[in-house]
Amino acid sequence: MIILSIIFSNYPATSIPALYKETLLYIGILVFGFYVKVFYKKMNTILVVFLVSSVFVALVGIAKFDLRFVNRSQSFSSGYSVFSLFLMQSFTITLFTYRELKFKYSNWIWAITLVFIFTALITSLGRTNIAIAFIVLIFALIIKKIDLKLALIVLVLAGALSFISFQLNDEEIKHRIDSPAALSDRDILWEGASLLAFDHPLLGFGPRTFKDIFPLSNKLEDKGIGSWHNEYIEIYFESGIIGIISYLFLIFYIFHGCIRYLKKNSKNDLARSTVHGILIVLIGFCLASLTSGFITSILISVQFAFFVALLSSIERSIRLNE
Repeated sequence: MIILSIIFSNYPATSIPALYKETLLYIGILVFGFYVKVFYKKMNTILVVFLVSSVFVALVGIAKFDLRFVNRSQSFSSGYSVFSLFLMQSFTITLFTYRELKFKYSNWIWAITLVFIFTALITSLGRTNIAIAFIVLIFALIIKKIDLKLALIVLVLAGALSFISFQLNDEEIKHRIDSPAALSDRDILWEGASLLAFDHPLLGFGPRTFKDIFPLSNKLEDKGIGSWHNEYIEIYFESGIIGIISYLFLIFYIFHGCIRYLKKNSKNDLARSTVHGILIVLIGFCLASLTSGFITSILISVQFAFFVALLSSIERSIRLNE
């Protein structure tokens, strides 16, 4: 689909870079799929490495924010939006798998992990991702994936650390207080989208063409905006109806795989908890895509490919044992 949308792009010079950027997602699924299958018996270690890496990313973001290098927590390689979305998914996987990832002092370690990731989320000021993470925490508490004591520890300590961070760096908070009704230019983005809604509906304008086609650039307060800030609108304008149908089919296929596994396998083990976490992650992706996106981000695409590979490997192991 990506190749087809580039071939028929109205701005081929702008669209061609998407070929090697988005290809990483599909190559990543194959590569991760191979290695996760090879090391499937070490899934415990794979998840621990992933979650420890997430904590490192969170600590880097918090440190940069507290030292006033940035106005919102973010990593070295990505902006606050990608940083926030990455950690929201890591937070979810931690909540749903930490009980099966047992080792010495694991309860304390996972509590600290959740606190640091949630603190980094809060200081990134990604409102949608913070809200999703909080809802996931409440949901995990309701279905008893996390006990009330640990949930309170996470909320209280993350709140306290975030408060300290905002005392050290309050520039973005002050800006939001001064402009409480600001929509991050989303009202202008929606207005522009309505003007183009029925142009090139079948195959769209081509990947990465936002700046080439957006009709209200002069109204934007943030001149650096380079996307529609909505994955579904983005895919529609880039790849048309065919693209959005393909995207939704991919999401539905993975969603269906998670549900099928959870219905057939009732054993409460690491694999089941991981699939449960991936299902919630997928729902989180779909909700977060209303205000951001992941296909256009190399980091989030790789993270998504990792989760798909995990699901594929778990399903494969079940088939081999049937």
